[in-house]
Amino acid sequence: MRKFLITCLIFGTLFFLYDKVFLIVRDYFPINHGGDQRLSLLLEGKLNKDVVIIGSSRGESSINVKILEDSLNIDCYNLSYRGASPEFQLFVLNEYLKRNNEPKLVIKVIDDDFELDKADTLTSDRYFRNDILTPLVRYGVIREKMIEKGEKNLILSNLFVLHQISKTNLNFLPPKKKSTEYGTLPMEGVMKKTTFDDSQIFEYEKELESPKQLESLMYIQKLCNDNDIELILATSVGFRNQNFKWLERITELISDKTFFFDFGINKDFSNYFDYGHLNEKGSEIYTNKLIQFINSRSIL
Repeated sequence: MRKFLITCLIFGTLFFLYDKVFLIVRDYFPINHGGDQRLSLLLEGKLNKDVVIIGSSRGESSINVKILEDSLNIDCYNLSYRGASPEFQLFVLNEYLKRNNEPKLVIKVIDDDFELDKADTLTSDRYFRNDILTPLVRYGVIREKMIEKGEKNLILSNLFVLHQISKTNLNFLPPKKKSTEYGTLPMEGVMKKTTFDDSQIFEYEKELESPKQLESLMYIQKLCNDNDIELILATSVGFRNQNFKWLERITELISDKTFFFDFGINKDFSNYFDYGHLNEKGSEIYTNKLIQFINSRSIL
């Protein structure tokens, strides 16, 4: 029995030491972020922009950050992520404010009438972008969030480095680097020639809203309002009619301190990358109209 216990002790000690070797992998290997360094820069406090944009792929495609920056003569940055829910956008904004200088303005691009969809109607990625967090486990806040979202076990994560990392961390190659000057770039390309359908009429049911996404949207407003950061909730544009029931609903949710920018619709297919996203030409039109809105209300 004693020999067995000694063997177990030796094995446990060796495994514990072996496990700690992976601290090198976690903390010093190149981050395999697919070329998107934005969240790393955010967590290291290296952004400090005057205008921050959050949203999903609509936020990425709708706003041409270079035009916005040149026109307003102010530093702007896009922190929108494809498929990101309001909950994930809140996480990004909250961590930004903790580690970087407060922006003067936050622009939150809204996802049409599926902005607040219940989680079971969305893919897991759309619900919360855990895939973006996984390569960044060297940061304590990311490890905590992975545990909170059920991706990692609290006890095992605190005991073993091996439990914290995944195959995305086993990256021996220098990371790909995309331009991070503006955060994102407009989408290039034009959708197939299509006639706009004016006959579309859409409904909206509050019963289908996710309490978590609704809470996140409201807290984004609270976070900005309480910190005297100007906030614009901006509608996104798709190649379809607007859902006026949804517009009524979103205006109900807007606080007195929050600005609401409604672009409306654009019926020219040549301004779209696909049915849901503007292309570079379309984003220029959207951005210029947004700039007019900002200037007309002296937001900055």
